[in-house]
Amino acid sequence: MNTSPFSPSFYFDDETAALPIEQILAVVGPFDPANVKLGNVKDSAKIAEKIEEARVAYEPDLIANAAKYPTLCRLSAVGIIDPMGEFLLLDGFADERKALTDFWSLYEKNPNARFEGWNIFSFDFQVHFIRSLILGVKVPRSLRKISPTGWVSWNRGRDLMVEITGSPSKYLKLDKAARMLGVGAKNGHGEDFAAEFESGDLERRSKAVGYLYNDVFLTKGVGERVDGASPLTETEDVPYETVAMVQV
Repeated sequence: MNTSPFSPSFYFDDETAALPIEQILAVVGPFDPANVKLGNVKDSAKIAEKIEEARVAYEPDLIANAAKYPTLCRLSAVGIIDPMGEFLLLDGFADERKALTDFWSLYEKNPNARFEGWNIFSFDFQVHFIRSLILGVKVPRSLRKISPTGWVSWNRGRDLMVEITGSPSKYLKLDKAARMLGVGAKNGHGEDFAAEFESGDLERRSKAVGYLYNDVFLTKGVGERVDGASPLTETEDVPYETVAMVQV
């Protein structure tokens, strides 16, 4: 049973990768010694040591964490389960502009559909929107709406994390929600996705696609539980060779 006022639903999930360090620094700025927290350290030698440690770690830390921030990442891939249950893959690594264009095309060609995901209001939709602006990809005019209080939301989007927690600021991991609702569990780590998907090695790429598929499968399971459906059965492995490349 699906009590959503929109029918059908597309469930989706983004995987991202860090931008090149030059682009990250253009956003956050270069290392600034004045930002180093020194606490109660008074000794000049120890102060210099802490500042140097922070300087050395600055760029590696930025790169390691950039994929978590919409302003510092690029789109590696988008996984989608369409209303027919088919898994679609948008390859942002191969062509990020095309991946974004194809996603917005799905959005515009399915005006009665709801696009559902986990933490999409604060992350996935933001990534799509920001990267589209940067790459010159046209964003549907109907996508964004601003509430009377000034909060930006997304037309025809449903953030399942917000459905459960009640607020986009109350973060909850998908894995915990999926386990809680009995629809499955994560089968890997998102931090490994870009390196595996973009490796050029078919086995590693297939593993990454399987991870993404499972994430979207969990998202669909959570969405259907929120709508009152029965729990899903365990996910099956989907070989990379059988993944449908979306054509719109």
